[in-house]
Amino acid sequence: MRERMCLALLPLLGPFSQVRPRRPRGGPDGARDLECLYENAIPTWGAVGFRNGGGNDAEARNATMKKFQDDLDAALKENASLRSFAFFTNVDLTPGQKEELEDYAQEKGVAAVQVFDMEILRNALDSPAGLLVRNQFLDIPLSEATEWTKLQSSKIASYEIAIRLPLTSSCDSVLPEALENFHQRIFQYLSFAFGHTCLTTPCDDFVFLLSVERAERDSEPGYGSFILSIHCHITAFVKAFQEWCDLFISGSREAPPSQPRSLPGDQVLDVPPGFGKMIAHRIKRSGPNRISMQHVRNGPALQNHKMTTSGLLCVLSGMFNHKTMIWDDAERSPDVEKVMSMVVEISDRGFAWDAIQLDRSNPESWEYAG
Repeated sequence: MRERMCLALLPLLGPFSQVRPRRPRGGPDGARDLECLYENAIPTWGAVGFRNGGGNDAEARNATMKKFQDDLDAALKENASLRSFAFFTNVDLTPGQKEELEDYAQEKGVAAVQVFDMEILRNALDSPAGLLVRNQFLDIPLSEATEWTKLQSSKIASYEIAIRLPLTSSCDSVLPEALENFHQRIFQYLSFAFGHTCLTTPCDDFVFLLSVERAERDSEPGYGSFILSIHCHITAFVKAFQEWCDLFISGSREAPPSQPRSLPGDQVLDVPPGFGKMIAHRIKRSGPNRISMQHVRNGPALQNHKMTTSGLLCVLSGMFNHKTMIWDDAERSPDVEKVMSMVVEISDRGFAWDAIQLDRSNPESWEYAG
């Protein structure tokens, strides 16, 4: 069952195709548990090294390191021309240990090495595409994936907090080092909140609005007062970000108990440090262990020409900042009349967040009832 689960997950973990098992029921398997093609071209052998109960202690990690080396050596003995190897384990390996295993394989001529440990497999299983695998191999009912709707609101979720930052001697800007540190901390919290959202909801690609604006008064000489605010239709994301900010303000160094303490893989940021009003950011999961975050510069991204709530937030960001946004294929969208009606309503009566009504089972679906 472990081998079959890894077999089912493999296409979610990277550019693997033509995945096929060897002997999942037992017996001689030719020194591999599965085989496939990497990037549609490179023959790849895979080995599964699970332990009962997994683990993240030194004994479990050392045993798993040895298991990897033994399995790779056996594979190379069977096939000396092997150049790609994948290893699956339910043990939580450190980044340094995974690098050590990759170096071990590359020294033996295996150029493409993939180590999928507990965190990476867990993220794949918790992704929307992994729900069927969870149900089939872990007996976790699909109905449990819908519990997130109990938290999801029918309104746009918002969070606001006052902060202060040290200013330059002229008091007209924030000290560059302080700005960079603030920027890194905030986007680290956003990444953590997004990781939590991916684990608890089906939402792994959406838009949020972030503002950092100077307050009217500065409370202390040498410091500037600012208001940080965030707006998003995914309630779990905003709640998770608030938990991180509240802990930071309280001085705690512990992660919220319900959230991951770290994120596997890479976080790719295309977000220059700076301040602004209602700047639209797209955050998305690109693979089981990669997060991408960037400003939305080219207008809303539409799904089948529909104006999703993510697209709506992009439109609102442009309106708040008095920017002209071009909707090239508006005539092909079934939502063009709804959007234009909202724009007219806002022009006549002003904007209200509460006027946006969300579908709790699908927060990318919206209505504007001004």
